[in-house]
Amino acid sequence: MPISLYDAKKSLIDFLKTLQDNGEPLYGAQISYEAPRDYSPISVYGGGIRFNHTDAVAESPGVMVEESAFTALYIRVSKEIPATIEETDQIAETVLNTIISALMTNKFGGGLSWQGMPNGASDYSITDSEVTTILAVQVVFGKMITYV
Repeated sequence: MPISLYDAKKSLIDFLKTLQDNGEPLYGAQISYEAPRDYSPISVYGGGIRFNHTDAVAESPGVMVEESAFTALYIRVSKEIPATIEETDQIAETVLNTIISALMTNKFGGGLSWQGMPNGASDYSITDSEVTTILAVQVVFGKMITYV
């Protein structure tokens, strides 16, 4: 069965929510499927999705295809002035490293596997009252599928 792209995103967010429980590494962080209406000081949320199909084997009796789902994940960190962008950048990087470490050890069901984070980007904002870093990364899940 092919990857349900939105199930891959939901699996990611559901997994990250387990890391926000008391005593877990993202305790106190806001984690949501979509951008929240009101942000917490640390918010992690899902974005858009894209996918790829790559033929792996094309022999009788079927075709084996590697399917990959690329899910955008955003890490938003805000602090009140006199905090600096350097501080919010460091917190965002720590959150990202926590997520990567957890993904490396998690087993997802249904043949779905985490394949890495091939790229990302970061930007920041400064207002009269706060500084904000937004780190966007692309999380890749894959699955081998055989079509007959």
